[in-house]
Amino acid sequence: MNKYSRILLGFILTVSFCVPVFALNEVYVTSIDKTPGESSGIKSDLTAITLNNKIKIKEIQIVKSGEKTTLKYPVYISKNGKKYPQVELLTKQVNDEITRAITTGEPSIKPVQPMTFKIAEFIPFKNSKSSRKANVSVDFNESVRISCGVMDSNKGPWISWPSRKSEDSGIWIKQVLVTDKKMREVIEKAIINKYKSLMSETSEEE
Repeated sequence: MNKYSRILLGFILTVSFCVPVFALNEVYVTSIDKTPGESSGIKSDLTAITLNNKIKIKEIQIVKSGEKTTLKYPVYISKNGKKYPQVELLTKQVNDEITRAITTGEPSIKPVQPMTFKIAEFIPFKNSKSSRKANVSVDFNESVRISCGVMDSNKGPWISWPSRKSEDSGIWIKQVLVTDKKMREVIEKAIINKYKSLMSETSEEE
């Protein structure tokens, strides 16, 4: 090995060790907003986080009891009392990252990673008289699963993202937002197209 080859090899090894390597499906907290609160004598903070600058999850409840800290994500409770998780963490990496960010109050300093999505579940309601026609689950980077629903009205189908009705004002408060407008439009178009295709198949069978 000549002198120049040794210099080049040394440069490559130096770069390899200095430049961090990130998996394509990693998710990081890029912003965080914590609001202190208390419920029944137990400290319970509410936190909003943004993931990869594209998804905002609000009203994450931080329950502290002694030295134990538990994170509770938005849940939809039906009229018969059944609970439906609106946010699910699918990997240890994203669970550890969110826990770290909320515990320290600091967002990640790592480079923002791309965000991909896929429709993981599509459950239509047959002969539903409700405006809600299907429950849908969308996976982001195969790490975070967000629930949403297909609603249909006189103006056509649209997508309802997780929200809750305020007991005080009656206004619907959004709990999860896809803040990247272009990504949200692509996701919603894909879901609506799937719904329309299913409706078309059902009509042909009848």
